[in-house]
Amino acid sequence: MASNEDLRYQIVELPENLPFRINKVVSAGSDRERDEDRSILEHWHPEYEIVYTLSGHAIHYIDGQQHEAAPGSLFIVNSESIHKVLPDMEDAKQASDPHTVAIVLLIDRSFMEEYVPGLNEMYFLSESLSETEKQKETETSIMTELGRHPTDDRAGDSLYIAMHLMSLIYELLYHLCLSRLVRKETVLPINSEKNLERLRGVIEYVSAHYSEEITQAQVAKRFYFTKEYFARFFRRNTGFSFMEFVCRYRLGTARTQLVETDHTVTEIALDCGFPDSRSLINAFGKYYGITPLKFRKKAQGAI
Repeated sequence: MASNEDLRYQIVELPENLPFRINKVVSAGSDRERDEDRSILEHWHPEYEIVYTLSGHAIHYIDGQQHEAAPGSLFIVNSESIHKVLPDMEDAKQASDPHTVAIVLLIDRSFMEEYVPGLNEMYFLSESLSETEKQKETETSIMTELGRHPTDDRAGDSLYIAMHLMSLIYELLYHLCLSRLVRKETVLPINSEKNLERLRGVIEYVSAHYSEEITQAQVAKRFYFTKEYFARFFRRNTGFSFMEFVCRYRLGTARTQLVETDHTVTEIALDCGFPDSRSLINAFGKYYGITPLKFRKKAQGAI
């Protein structure tokens, strides 16, 4: 699966014999630098994504809407929807040992289209407004059982386990279609869809030009926003100010280069769009609580 720094398009690798993937999201304990990695920044993919929270709290941004996750929460991300997750850092600080905080189910879009008529014109609500307690209990039971067979453990290698998992997927989709599937135009008016396309365009622009000088005014003009509206629009849809987003994107590319190359901090800073090495060092300390060189040594196992 692509790393969290790939903010445009996430490549989901599905098993050859299964139309879905089951992942566990594990907390990073009390290590601050690793806790920062738990933030999953803006991305999208063609697969449908179902997230069930086991412990802790987080904020999910899905198609510009903010949702608060708590133990027992279940959210659906539609195919190609922009989404991200910001964990509660207080939860992370209090957790001393790594543990599973969420179960993530990714389902192939073509598989969904085969069994849900007219799916392209339909939309799964991120949260249900009409589920009964019995339905919630069933969904919880199914997601918990799926979480016992993460795809990384090659659960699908066994014919009978694969059969069991498929039966659970069918039952889960049955309940979710009954309680959350609606016609797209009832929840995504034309203006909303246009705004999401503009947000995708902004993120793609940053990923293509992060090494260059980028200003909020320049990008707002490019995408036909006023400066004032663009600032509100971007924060409402992502939870970040635009320049904070650009900085975090640059930091992500810098982290990769620190681990995968032997370039100097100055070379990496300039390559990633920072004006000088001091700017990169300061940003690194602010977000990760460590200097770039110490991060590189730690990643290489030198400390």
